[in-house]
Amino acid sequence: MKLIITGRHLDVTAALKKYVSEKMLKLDKYADDIIHAHIVLELEKRFSVVEANISLKRCHITVKEKNEDMYAAIDKSFDALKKQILKYESRLKERRYKSKDID
Repeated sequence: MKLIITGRHLDVTAALKKYVSEKMLKLDKYADDIIHAHIVLELEKRFSVVEANISLKRCHITVKEKNEDMYAAIDKSFDALKKQILKYESRLKERRYKSKDID
């Protein structure tokens, strides 16, 4: 998996990079076919915004979350990513089972 972490209006520290990469490794157990991930950390006035773009084999997922604390925004965005990935994986499994039942 290729991981790119970008900062808008802030310098991305080593601690932030480490935190984001640990979260991405946790997402690997839900979907092992993640090809590319681009995480954008941004400051808007008094809010921290995290935008995550993930490319899987057959799908592209984008999540944007906002919070006053950067680490809380990262947590919220990765929770939303996990939810989207689980939804996508369950849809794939459902389609596989339906195609087997028809044959």
